Amino acid sequence: MAATTRPQDKYAFLFSGPTLDPYLKDLVSVFQTLTEYWNYPAANITVVLGSTPAVLPSFPGATVTNITTATQLQSALTTFATTASGPVPGGWKTALLYFTGGGISEAGVAKLVIDGGSGANTVDPPWLTARLNAFGSCHVQVVMQQSYAGGFLTALSGSILTQWSFTYACSATQQSFANNTDGGFFTHGWVRGLKVETLPAGAPDAGKYADQLGAVGDSTNLRVSLEEAKEFGKQVHDLMGFGPLSTPDYQEHGGPQYLGETAFLIRDGSPWWESLDINLTHPNHPWVPAGDLYIPDSLTATPPYNNTIQVVVRNIGTHPVRAYSLGMEVFKSGAGATNAQNTVCDNIPAAGVLLPIDVVDIGTAHDKTDVCEWNAPFYQGVTHGCVLAEAKPLCSEVDFSWSVQARDYEAQRNTDEMTIVPLPPAPPPLPVRNLQGFKEHVYGLINRFDTLRRFLVVFPEEYRQYHEVLELQWFAMPAGPQAEVVPLEVVTDPQPHIPFVLKSGETRDLLLRVTMKPQFDLAHDVRFAFDILVGGEWPTDIRQRAAVALWAT
Repeated sequence: MAATTRPQDKYAFLFSGPTLDPYLKDLVSVFQTLTEYWNYPAANITVVLGSTPAVLPSFPGATVTNITTATQLQSALTTFATTASGPVPGGWKTALLYFTGGGISEAGVAKLVIDGGSGANTVDPPWLTARLNAFGSCHVQVVMQQSYAGGFLTALSGSILTQWSFTYACSATQQSFANNTDGGFFTHGWVRGLKVETLPAGAPDAGKYADQLGAVGDSTNLRVSLEEAKEFGKQVHDLMGFGPLSTPDYQEHGGPQYLGETAFLIRDGSPWWESLDINLTHPNHPWVPAGDLYIPDSLTATPPYNNTIQVVVRNIGTHPVRAYSLGMEVFKSGAGATNAQNTVCDNIPAAGVLLPIDVVDIGTAHDKTDVCEWNAPFYQGVTHGCVLAEAKPLCSEVDFSWSVQARDYEAQRNTDEMTIVPLPPAPPPLPVRNLQGFKEHVYGLINRFDTLRRFLVVFPEEYRQYHEVLELQWFAMPAGPQAEVVPLEVVTDPQPHIPFVLKSGETRDLLLRVTMKPQFDLAHDVRFAFDILVGGEWPTDIRQRAAVALWAT
């Protein structure tokens, strides 16, 4: 059974008997890698120490406990195995068991030191086999840094586990090495591979990522298998000069083993087809706000087109992402309209690596996103369209086969034509309410229908007459106290009017600014009426007439 992508299904048990600085460095390094790069919940991590350190490092959110006997260690592992066993929706859980500290060999039998380092208290491979047999419906990954670690291979091969891996820093006859700066030399390299670093100069595969070190197939799937992580760690270890002294190695059962899996999120909206993460920007009209309205392109238009599709992607899985692929499709309606598709292959996140987050982190300081773009033509004649997007680990997996409501990695945004493209923003109107010769007034429009409607604000013939003595300026007022107003153009034919398209429940505030011209000589109040007309075949009672009085001082 495959492991799930969900963070809540990932567990780790970190142990060291001795609590000297190199071993504490190992524990901290593995803890930080799991929580920051692989989205393991700190609450699912147990840290067990066989002695009391002079200064206890910080493992925020984890369970930290001390033991002094094999019986206590057995109890801690049994409790952990119960929690980390499955099954769960979508597959099995994953448990990492990491051991560092002291290792000894007695009569050719490898043993793990579980006390402060004297070696008086140890456990052997049969003891570990019994503990491993307590796990069920779980991918169990064991990593050992201590000396003679390879001697514990029989603990895995002799267990009843069906999905496991064993990574060890040295053979059953070798010692492992460490210092206070790097900790265990193999662990130091192993976590660097898990952090999506590249191998340093001098390594056999210098410049490569861990996910590129496997056999054919594994080396191109952009996933770090534990065998590839071992190879990365071994090359770093050997580059430090310890290759002849200890030989890191790896064994597995049940197929390639991984610490986690990738899962992408492109959010749905409310309703679902109004995705929060798909927007249109307008490179040729940068003052126009992003949203779901497109500016039509002529049939002879060349790039840059009037609209750029922006898709916001998140990683909500348990595997860091150094590259992903995105499929985008524009569905079109209208005479002769054809759909357009675009695949962005192996897109490298702007941050270099797109780290996984929890859904509850969205909108907080812990949120992490990447944005992928497509400057796409929206040709004249299209009456309606929608944009669909899917995020996949590999380019070959992008298939444009949509099931948006059922899949987190797919989303849709409906789009409509922008009937009037606002002019470039002018400086905001001055606060003129207390000055002679000026008048300002704000009018609000709201679409109370259940569907999108077209509105016309239609002015009477007197509107043209007043232009001889008054300057009449109309502005759209965007939301937000710091947003600039946008000038609106009054269409003069066949009768002066301003057109709008409003979605159901959408509002639009209009600002009218009236300025007296020098030749103003009217001695009476200036009044004119305008109509608000709603497009479609509707009864006349929905035509609303509003009388508007404008006073000149």
